[in-house]
Amino acid sequence: MAPARTAESSDQSLRVFFALWPPPDVARRLHQIGRPLKQGPAARSMRLDTLHLTLAFVGEVEAGRLDALKAIGAAIRLPSFELRLDFIDRWPHNDIAWVGCSEPSAVLPEFAATLRDALSAQGFPVERRGFTPHLTLLRKSELPSARQAVTPVVWPVTEFVLVRSRRMAHGANYEVLARWPSDPAAVAPVR
Repeated sequence: MAPARTAESSDQSLRVFFALWPPPDVARRLHQIGRPLKQGPAARSMRLDTLHLTLAFVGEVEAGRLDALKAIGAAIRLPSFELRLDFIDRWPHNDIAWVGCSEPSAVLPEFAATLRDALSAQGFPVERRGFTPHLTLLRKSELPSARQAVTPVVWPVTEFVLVRSRRMAHGANYEVLARWPSDPAAVAPVR
């Protein structure tokens, strides 16, 4: 008898999210910010290849709905903009240390809201809690929960992506399923 397939291992469903994916040079600088923050035996640094800024977490979806997700991504134009990441903080409720921007571009929350609205309109579940632009640097962090300034990392945002997440023993593995370039002519998110 064949073993039962779980949702994570099934070809019938995918765990997915939309995100901003940093270019390699930005990812390296962000990873360097996270290294000295690792305190305590349980702390786990995010791997360089997993750093991202989540725009909309979709979760488990049927594989047959992947084309609908790609159509949503293709229908929304992301204006080109710069993200200036300039502080670290920690959420004590989940022990995540993260890097954020003290003055995020208005484009980012507007784009995330437009993307979430488009997902909801197509029947995809979306989180409705407030959007806090951040990149997770550490899990199980013992960093004090106090905002600390860091040397700013300027990230020229030129695309957004649809990503598949697979849970593994060592953490998540991510696979970019689709990419959409930003539109330098766009001034606000447009569906």
